[in-house]
Amino acid sequence: MEIKSIKINDEMIHIFDYALFIFDGNENDYSLSLDIMVSEVVALKFYNEDKVKVCWQYNNGEEQTFMMNLDHVTEVGNTEIPELNLTVDIDNPKDFWWLKTVNFDTKEEYPSLRKDITIDEIRKVEMPDRELDLTVMIPIDLEEWLYRSDNQSEILKEALYDYRKKKASE
Repeated sequence: MEIKSIKINDEMIHIFDYALFIFDGNENDYSLSLDIMVSEVVALKFYNEDKVKVCWQYNNGEEQTFMMNLDHVTEVGNTEIPELNLTVDIDNPKDFWWLKTVNFDTKEEYPSLRKDITIDEIRKVEMPDRELDLTVMIPIDLEEWLYRSDNQSEILKEALYDYRKKKASE
């Protein structure tokens, strides 16, 4: 069974890839692990969470919902691919008979996420915004015009993208 969609805290998220598997700790200590490749916007949204409600729907229409521990969120802003690593303890791994079971002694590789997706491709789907304090020297007429404008962020964003494009073509 393949996962078709995922909601976290009842909010549908865009997933670029996922790995769902069972981890066998030892002495009947099993956990369901879900690693998800997400956008930076999603990673920022859940960065400070410890537990989240995760609901996924399989391609056959079946749904499963768990309160999962958010074990790791990739730090945003270092051009790494954003990932969420989620786990929940389970009693019976046979309830998930179709999933791969791994442990510390597994000679096989752990299920992993794709390596062929770039941060630029992810940002085309969803680009995070950050607040920036900027001090610049500009002519007074531009400064007055900018303060009167309702869309200061949009104006600066467009100007910076145009400037970057111009410099890249030189």
